[in-house]
Amino acid sequence: MIPRISCILCFLALGAVAAPQVTSGAFTVDMTAPLAPTLLTPESAASIQDFYVRFSASATDALSGVAEYEFQLAGQAGQWTDSGFLVRRDLDSALYEWRCRAKDRAGNIGDWSSFSPFDLTYSVADDLDFDGLSDAWESDFFGALGAEPLLDSDRDGIRNIDEFDALSHPYEFYLDLQKGWNLLALPFNATDQGLAELHTHSVGDLWIWESDNWQADETPAAYAGFWLFSSDSAPQVPVSGQPVSHNTVSLAAGWNLTGSGIRSNVSDPESIVETAMNWDGEEYQSLSLASLQLEAFSGYWIQAAAGTISFPQN
Repeated sequence: MIPRISCILCFLALGAVAAPQVTSGAFTVDMTAPLAPTLLTPESAASIQDFYVRFSASATDALSGVAEYEFQLAGQAGQWTDSGFLVRRDLDSALYEWRCRAKDRAGNIGDWSSFSPFDLTYSVADDLDFDGLSDAWESDFFGALGAEPLLDSDRDGIRNIDEFDALSHPYEFYLDLQKGWNLLALPFNATDQGLAELHTHSVGDLWIWESDNWQADETPAAYAGFWLFSSDSAPQVPVSGQPVSHNTVSLAAGWNLTGSGIRSNVSDPESIVETAMNWDGEEYQSLSLASLQLEAFSGYWIQAAAGTISFPQN
């Protein structure tokens, strides 16, 4: 157990060796450093053929917790990050050695790990559009090359390039389900994998309204309104899919089930919208057309003349 010494005893023993942790009645001072990190990637003696290297490590600190990591290549200055990984795209083909150390939230810096070697052969075979994003990653998540690396596609505060570095999903959202019927819409083309968690809460099919008929559709298209009956209330259900390059919807004459997926106004330059209603979980609510604003993930009944509306995102 880490020793705890009161402030009174500290004053009585000024010449004593400092303890790792000093506690008073008002505060605790963390004086212990994190342990040397465990190096994760690249593995020791790894042979890498790529246009980037992803360094990752993991450290522990029993008191205030790890706050930052410093990654260092032999012969180069270290780089601090507030996460357990660092991505380098500026390395030439060569043999390298790297190490890492950690700092806790109290500012204590731990020991370096041992150096670990790896061999890098620079290759751009998986980045033919030279945007810093793996072509395979772009195709998987965006459906094609050409994703903007500095754009935050899902508005989570993380740019696409940083999502790629972290190996996270660049177009993932979280929606809340209420028990019973939910009227929803998504800002992307859904996929089976992207709606897998949503379907675990669904009793039966997802239903869209098309050509004056109800149709089951397990992967609704972007901006298509659909009904889902949930067996329970479920907050923060992850959904993801492939983004679309348009924000327009063609409305048929009569009633349409649609939504913007992301909080948005409605642009209706030809004034084709006649009535708009949403579902609050118990009943329909009529909406003012003068200030019509669509909420994220909400579907709407819209009565209109045939034509096109768009969703300029806020």
